[in-house]
Amino acid sequence: KRSTSRVGITIIHCKEKLEWLNHTPPDWNITIYETCGETTSDDLSQPFPNAAFEECTGYLENIITHYDNLPEINIFIQADALSISRKPERRFRDSHTPFGSIEELAATVLEHPSSSSSSSSSSLLFLAFGPDVLGPIQDVNSSDEWLGWHTRDVFDIFGLSYNNNNYNNNNNNDNSSAVLLGRAGACFAVHRDRIWAHPRESYRQMQRLFDDTTSELNIVRKRCCALERTWHAIFGEPYLLPKESTVDDVWEKKGVVLRNA
Repeated sequence: KRSTSRVGITIIHCKEKLEWLNHTPPDWNITIYETCGETTSDDLSQPFPNAAFEECTGYLENIITHYDNLPEINIFIQADALSISRKPERRFRDSHTPFGSIEELAATVLEHPSSSSSSSSSSLLFLAFGPDVLGPIQDVNSSDEWLGWHTRDVFDIFGLSYNNNNYNNNNNNDNSSAVLLGRAGACFAVHRDRIWAHPRESYRQMQRLFDDTTSELNIVRKRCCALERTWHAIFGEPYLLPKESTVDDVWEKKGVVLRNA
């Protein structure tokens, strides 16, 4: 469904159970992209075979399609992101978010100080939901195919700096190679003005890279991993994501020890 709601949630779905949708706030926009060719509801889900089982292509599709009328707050998650959708023994292991319900997710996002309609433009909402399990800090100039090549495509398309000036937002004129450290899982909430900081054509250009390689699923996976590591930078966060733009406190309250946090 799409309305004039202040909040929209984009869900990437592949056969997971979606009972938790019944508890989604009734005034939220809901968009579901089906990456496995199976629909859940004629009213909600949209077959999206070119997603190639990866979340980033669905996110790009949603941004491009609804660019002109995005809700103020946009939540992007995978359908298994809520721990209630996982088996009990894997409740938090490898989870994309610490939330046990959509109500908990909604409260965390809407009660965050930067979700206020009166927030200044410099403090617009970006909130990464994942744990810090991305491993070593990523050097954009790495010759590694996973850490460097595809990330440089993202940097070039969105005009991100290759030096470290945005590393920790201290403007120290450090011209060393840019490094990134975000949160795993590619699940986050972001204010539409951060999305609008780039023209729709930039997102289209990124999407075209996937259109050119739909038969090369390994390449699609690598490019989505590059986006997973750079969404926060695309949306204007320091390359080393600050804790105030994470839900580390929620993870910690649930007894999850975070790496590199």
